[in-house]
Amino acid sequence: MRKIIVPTDFSSTAWNALSLCVRMFKYEVCEIFILHSISTDHPSEDQMKASEEQLLEDSGKEISGLIKKTDEISANPRHQFFSRVCSGSLVDEINELCDLEDIDVVVMGTTGRSAGRKKAIGSNTLAVIKFIKAPVLCVPSAYIFEDLENILFPTNYLIPYQNRELKLVEELARRFVAQVHFLYASKFPPELKRQQKNEQFLAEFFKNNPTRFVFRNSAPLKLVIENFLKEINADLLVMVNSEHTYLSNLLTTESIDNFTLTGEIPLLVLQNLDRE
Repeated sequence: MRKIIVPTDFSSTAWNALSLCVRMFKYEVCEIFILHSISTDHPSEDQMKASEEQLLEDSGKEISGLIKKTDEISANPRHQFFSRVCSGSLVDEINELCDLEDIDVVVMGTTGRSAGRKKAIGSNTLAVIKFIKAPVLCVPSAYIFEDLENILFPTNYLIPYQNRELKLVEELARRFVAQVHFLYASKFPPELKRQQKNEQFLAEFFKNNPTRFVFRNSAPLKLVIENFLKEINADLLVMVNSEHTYLSNLLTTESIDNFTLTGEIPLLVLQNLDRE
């Protein structure tokens, strides 16, 4: 059974993430926790006058409305929904629920109501990517889900991978018969022993999936990835959040406002961290 958290601020982007969730995992038995944190909102004047108790009650009703709406687009007896409303930090609440329910993936919009129009990733989504212990699937507001055909997985082969999180990618690829493209971009081929060992591990782990291992001797990294996304007409971008990875280089303070890789397709961030 797949356990999923879908945070919502009741924006159109958050709804699009929930919509993708029920479609992407339509063949799986799932428990889907729709989570709303009041503290992450920029409340209206009416909301500021309301008590916390009233806000919690109103938010619960809105989540009930979202659950009914999912039935209209994809009524699925395999999916069971749970409503959770809180007034604490979004990151803390998600991490607590991850530990309590052993969550497999968090699915959320790339931006929320409060994000500027030019931002590719909002502050809440960025915080979740950086600090949550589970994989995070970030969904652009305009993305319309179709079956996966090509998955891009950039890697420098420098870190060992977590079996549980690779399993999520492998199962998605197998479910949709999608090809996984492992992209290594550098001026030098992967000659270190640990690079070769990790590449062999990936080849073995995905042996039952169509795979492709590509070396591009070019830079800058962001441009290489953008061009390859277009080349294979990718449906999903997979990156790992850990030190010394492509994602950590891209999600720096200096470059986050120019991070455009999530502009058209979802970004699945794997967390190279051990659960406590």
